Amino acid sequence: QKRGNLTGSIASVSGKILEKVQTTSAAEAIVGKLPGVQVTAVDGSPDAEIKILVRGGGSITQDNSPLIILDGFEVSSLNDVPPTDIESIEVLKDAASTAIYGARGANGVILVTTKRPVEGRVVISLNTYVQTKELSNKLDVMDPYEFVLMQYENARQKSSNPTAFNNKYGHAYEHYIYQGNAGTDWQDEGFGSNPVAKYVDLSVNGGTEKTRYLASVNYMNQEGIVKNNGVSRFSARL
Repeated sequence: QKRGNLTGSIASVSGKILEKVQTTSAAEAIVGKLPGVQVTAVDGSPDAEIKILVRGGGSITQDNSPLIILDGFEVSSLNDVPPTDIESIEVLKDAASTAIYGARGANGVILVTTKRPVEGRVVISLNTYVQTKELSNKLDVMDPYEFVLMQYENARQKSSNPTAFNNKYGHAYEHYIYQGNAGTDWQDEGFGSNPVAKYVDLSVNGGTEKTRYLASVNYMNQEGIVKNNGVSRFSARL
């Protein structure tokens, strides 16, 4: 129907817009593109759970997640749906639009339609990108001598004879042993080098008026900023 004839509130975004967003999750791809829909990640991990709220949170004790319908079937999340496989996303936001789903649609409904074959011609589509990441704000930390000097000044403000400090770090005349010691920057140890993310999506579709086909494969490998933290996924659709 025409949008002007609808009594309910619907927000939509097309797959062509989602394809241009360099992300491996459809949930991340709709960030900022649907009015009234809040999309947030639980943490900064590459495989972090994506939370979607329609009209904000309506309950402080129950789950506020909307009902997600993928090609007519209910799914738990959009995390495993490649953005390049999506034709469109519609969000039903008010009571008039969600009434057909009963109580399950109380928190809104997200309708996801995947791409369909095009009859009369064979279409081969390849979408790929390589992405690198870096730590946004590396902190400038003290070396061991600066750290001990700071601890000494703090201890001297509390006592003229900081026994506990002397037992741990030594007396003031012994602090020279820390000079020239580079120490360990644990940011370098924990975060490592800049990781590289790879994404490849290949699809083939076509057919005739009576028989149509679509096959697609998707591969994603994304390392995290933190060492030994990442996500890898391979999916196929027929």
